[in-house]
Amino acid sequence: MRNVKAIAAKFIIFFPALLLIIALSTCQLFLGPDPDDSPRGIFDTIWNDFNVSYALFNHKGIDWNKVYDHFSAQIYQGMSSGELENVCRDMLSVLEDAHVSLNGFDTGSLGTYSFVDGEIVERQPFTHDLIHSVAYNNYISPSHSSFFNLGAGYGFTYGRFKNSANIGYLRINGFDKSSGFFNDVGSWAKAIDGILQYLMDTDALVLDIRNNYGGLATNMFYIASRFVSTQTDFATVRTKSGPGHDDFSASATYTIKPAGTRYTKPVILLTNNQSVSNAEMFTLALLTQPNVIHVGSTTRGALSTRIIKPLINGWHYTLSIQIKSDMNGICWEGIGISPNPENISENTKEELDDRIDTQLQFALDTALIAIQ
Repeated sequence: MRNVKAIAAKFIIFFPALLLIIALSTCQLFLGPDPDDSPRGIFDTIWNDFNVSYALFNHKGIDWNKVYDHFSAQIYQGMSSGELENVCRDMLSVLEDAHVSLNGFDTGSLGTYSFVDGEIVERQPFTHDLIHSVAYNNYISPSHSSFFNLGAGYGFTYGRFKNSANIGYLRINGFDKSSGFFNDVGSWAKAIDGILQYLMDTDALVLDIRNNYGGLATNMFYIASRFVSTQTDFATVRTKSGPGHDDFSASATYTIKPAGTRYTKPVILLTNNQSVSNAEMFTLALLTQPNVIHVGSTTRGALSTRIIKPLINGWHYTLSIQIKSDMNGICWEGIGISPNPENISENTKEELDDRIDTQLQFALDTALIAIQ
């Protein structure tokens, strides 16, 4: 009996430990091995996730395996976090996608590589020109603002041209910021009706979305509907649905519908290379309307929805998971939407320093011609 009790006591002590071992083994079975936070592990995690989730390899003609071979050779055990981040950034910069980013502990931008004719080559990084005071101070009078803060990613500036008061001006800084839940229309966007009523006695409108980095689709649709005369399909979208580079969902269609106070007189839509994401979807939507004339320079060419992914070391990154095309089946990713027939070069810093906005002047001239 004493031996039985001793065995039972040992079993009572051993059994919880056994359960813990089984539980840990079960977690390992279902969750897989612990994430590898070594330089090689971080690099491979990023490359593998893009390999199965990024939507635009085939569209851009990028051999992702070749990219791996090129940058993997630069990974070594013991490299610093900053060195690893630089290699990963350089690898992702090959995609030349404004919706791709890597946010680590180093604040540097993506690297200086491109993928040209199947070869990885060095390139110059994108530049960001945020100077708009020239337009407000030298061309527009009076210049009003509604929830506007340069760099805030939302809000309007509007008025009339100093030397052509019959031509209105409306700038949309961005489509960010909702009023509550993520998909709510922002209170700032609802000011569009009052602004258009103020500008309704003009003969034409310059609609300036230069340096508009996009934002919420709900705000974009809400504002775009004010420049639409008839309901129109304007784009299709396919979302990545599997690990293969050609694995996509069935196509869905975007439709723009007229709503609210509508401005259907001539609209001169002004873009530049910093018109990105939902600013480009806004462009596709308005280009379906016969009263809209597109001028300026080519948009960035980054229309896809992006998602955010975390890494075990505290970094996070974003990637594009969709292919969006116009109703002719043209995908503008990596290309950008060009004004047709006029494409006016980006303003130079020297011009802006001299208080000259060549693009805005061209848009005004186009508006004056449109109302003749």
